[in-house]
Amino acid sequence: MTDQALPISVAERQARVAKAQRLMQESGIDALLLEAGSALVYFTGVRWWRSERFTGAIIPAEGDIAFVTPYFEEPSVRESMTFGDDVRTWHEHESPFALVAGILGGPRHQRWQAGDRRDRPPLHRRWHSTGCARNANS
Repeated sequence: MTDQALPISVAERQARVAKAQRLMQESGIDALLLEAGSALVYFTGVRWWRSERFTGAIIPAEGDIAFVTPYFEEPSVRESMTFGDDVRTWHEHESPFALVAGILGGPRHQRWQAGDRRDRPPLHRRWHSTGCARNANS
């Protein structure tokens, strides 16, 4: 049964991103913030582990996808990427949320929604949304 299964193509992943962007535009959503996990794999093909050091991607309602990762992880992230070339890195003394806020356009995006999912610990989501909002205001 699985011997006929084909890997997900780059074109399929790009179509997923394009559909998400269309739906975001129709719904007035500015961007999706994808952290390590199933959503990151679904849209980008990047398989990453969750940790205290944020690695993820931002899918804007318009424009190209951007990745954010610690500086020392950039080569591994680039190797894992199936498309796109925008990778923003941060060092230990810097905030990854400043990069995310910059990608989203800074202070004009102050209506952050935590979007906690009940099947995952809410603290992690709150940590990301709080960090992004704090850096959007600076």
